[in-house]
Amino acid sequence: MSETYQYAECKHCGKSVMESEIHSCRKMYLAEIADCHATMLRQGQKIVKLEEALKKIEDSDECDPEISISLLQLIAREALEDDHVRP
Repeated sequence: MSETYQYAECKHCGKSVMESEIHSCRKMYLAEIADCHATMLRQGQKIVKLEEALKKIEDSDECDPEISISLLQLIAREALEDDHVRP
């Protein structure tokens, strides 16, 4: 009885890896670290935007309730806007 295995090429180092083989290479680890770092930077930028939005809300004039609601909606939209995806 002969077993047939599927092989794939590692997109990081080019090594031929057998299906279900545990493979790790330095380039793969570096790519994962870079991806995590980029995610952390995006999250940090989002926190800064939300902090700026809270500051705008805190500094806004509360004299007219209608203006305040529309202003809050505008500030919220700007803060939640995704910088990477534009409509």
